[in-house]
Amino acid sequence: MKRVMIVGISVLLLLTVGFFLLSSENQPVLYAASWDAVYEFQLNESFSLNVIMLEKKKWHESSSIRKVKEVSLPNSGLNVDDFFIERGERIKDHYRLVNLILDISAEKEGSYEAKTIEIVFDDESTHAFDIGHLLFHVTDRKTDRIFQPVESYTVIYPELEFSAKLQNQSTEEIVIESIELENRTITLSDIRLNQHAFNEPVHLSSGESFTIEFTFAPVEQGYPFYAISPLIRYRLGEREYFERLPLAMYRLSSITEELIDEIITNGDDDH
Repeated sequence: MKRVMIVGISVLLLLTVGFFLLSSENQPVLYAASWDAVYEFQLNESFSLNVIMLEKKKWHESSSIRKVKEVSLPNSGLNVDDFFIERGERIKDHYRLVNLILDISAEKEGSYEAKTIEIVFDDESTHAFDIGHLLFHVTDRKTDRIFQPVESYTVIYPELEFSAKLQNQSTEEIVIESIELENRTITLSDIRLNQHAFNEPVHLSSGESFTIEFTFAPVEQGYPFYAISPLIRYRLGEREYFERLPLAMYRLSSITEELIDEIITNGDDDH
């Protein structure tokens, strides 16, 4: 199977404010990230999901993350075919970033939700961690993309905004009907197409390039980090279709001491 990587960057990124933790009196502490994310991958592909964790460990203690034996996404309907562990840099006294990479797959097309990750350790102990709300769309797409990014496509954003230049790859005119997000806790605002407010359907000729811009905000107390796959609904001839754009991720470009302190505090409250 082909492996599809979510993020093609070498640094480890932290995705949480609401962290669950694993600890005992004599063991290091693990915090697992929670986030609001929407992904899409192909049925016959293995999809690599980065689960970012934070480990608190004193120098004389053995690492809990090195003792992971088995990983699953319970009640999701998704398979975890394999996993890999990458330990990152030490970011504060006794704290280290950890990247738990899951190769996941599905047995049929459809939408799947994951809210927890379950880890079995070498001593056969099992611990479940809250990871927020992850929505996966598994498709068996037989055709090429209609909307192709032009020049470049931004994957990591510091603020809750989106901007992309795309091209209509169809041999016919299409009509863009709507632009949507499927995330649970955010809502779109100020949608602009070709720098004009997007208030009505827009016609695009074959091969025509266009820009999409929008901002979004939480509609309730949600998560500080997001992954979106913007959905475009369009009409081609008499038929209506939709297509999701490539993944974009938010607020991952820097990890401040203040954020680390907040993570630790929230984790201590859960303990």
